[in-house]
Amino acid sequence: MKKIAFFLWMVSWLVAGFVTARKVEIYPGGARVYYVKKADAHGKVSFGPLPADASEIICSHPDFSIEEGLNPQIPERALKIKEEFQKLRVKDNSLKARMESLYTRHAFYSEALKNLSTSFSQKPVTGWEKLLEKFSSRVSSIREEIEKLKKERENLKPRLELARKRWKRIKSRVERAKFVEVRANPGDSVFLSFNTASISYRFFYRVNVSLNASKVTMEAFSRITSFLPVDIRGETLLLPERPSFYIPLPRQKRWEIYLKKTYPVKGRPKMKVAMGISPLSIGRRPEAIARTSGVYRTVYLGKNALKFGENNLKIFSKALDGKITWEVYPAVSTRVFVVFRGENNTGFHLPSARVLYFIDGVFTRADSLPSVAENQKLTLTLAVDPNFKVKYRRKTLERNQGIMKSGILIEREVNVINGGEKEREVHVYIPIPYPVDREIKLKAQMFLPPISVNRDKIGFWKLRIKAGREKKINLKFKLTFPKGKEISGVDSF
Repeated sequence: MKKIAFFLWMVSWLVAGFVTARKVEIYPGGARVYYVKKADAHGKVSFGPLPADASEIICSHPDFSIEEGLNPQIPERALKIKEEFQKLRVKDNSLKARMESLYTRHAFYSEALKNLSTSFSQKPVTGWEKLLEKFSSRVSSIREEIEKLKKERENLKPRLELARKRWKRIKSRVERAKFVEVRANPGDSVFLSFNTASISYRFFYRVNVSLNASKVTMEAFSRITSFLPVDIRGETLLLPERPSFYIPLPRQKRWEIYLKKTYPVKGRPKMKVAMGISPLSIGRRPEAIARTSGVYRTVYLGKNALKFGENNLKIFSKALDGKITWEVYPAVSTRVFVVFRGENNTGFHLPSARVLYFIDGVFTRADSLPSVAENQKLTLTLAVDPNFKVKYRRKTLERNQGIMKSGILIEREVNVINGGEKEREVHVYIPIPYPVDREIKLKAQMFLPPISVNRDKIGFWKLRIKAGREKKINLKFKLTFPKGKEISGVDSF
């Protein structure tokens, strides 16, 4: 029975240290806090301490007043920061006062020693050597004590400056606060809400990877920073940012081949200038910015106690279904990317945030994750594999002119070398020339042939490369076009 009573007392004591809120909605740069209280027998309700920057205060009862004053309920963490600063400042002042006293004594004994030396040099007195020696010893010991205190103060200075900065950062937020008094009918429920920048949050993710498995584990955390002038308890909700579009991998554009257009130069009608302008770029409207689709979701963290300072809350830990592949974009990058492709099956809308990658428990890199809606495609660039080498060779084999047609034969060769200890399947993406003008004809010889070519004419290959081996892709393209005309875009990739 005593244990139960002690437990209930402890719970009531812990809860008593927090102000209860109905709900706290936290945005990336601020929050809205909701309170509800019942009016007392005199029809009065008091809300506070509220943050000094509380704005857009809305009350269910129009008869209320707002005052600003000293905060009698500074959070425990803030009090510790203040006490630490005051303690170090008192110690520094004590050392300073002791040093000033020693400097005064040092000046007195130094002057006395000087006067005695002058006096005894003119008229020696019995025992003058011992007296001078005694004064000299005192001056020396005072100097040693001053140096000792000076070093002690120098060692204290960094701690004092850090404590000063920490207290200065929060002083204006906690020492003064706003207080709202509402007049209502006795027993009425009074609702009050306000906006504040004293609370904010940041998402961050941790991704754990094993390169020999097909799954990755994603953990999401929220770091809520509270500078409220009081610790608060209530339902906590996070409102994520709007989804945005982001591509972490190299962007492979379409390889366009087109005829150069000729335009007359003013004043010289007989001369023509070749302009390498793509016909598709003339009068083209800017493309709309793509955005992820999905439900805009609020993350409910439950009933939490937000203490002053940083509050780290784990949101979820989820094994994601998908596939880990090694991907190469030789025309635009010589690196081999280790990529996870799957879906966001975490059950949450993932806001854009910092992500830390760990492969087999070892930290590999930090990046930023794009905002991804629930059940939408999720791409994670896990790492760059240094065990691979990629060589991309460009070559023009021949140029010729016939009676009616001209032609160019170009070659592209890709070598992917696996210098690691395990066999890997590598996905290779190479652009295939795309004739924009109908007058340009294309014939291609490919060894190895691609598995598929998408609508942007990007060829896709799967290469199974054993450890210590290499694979080659050889591409030859013959372009023919009307004689007397020139083509552009041959050397784009």
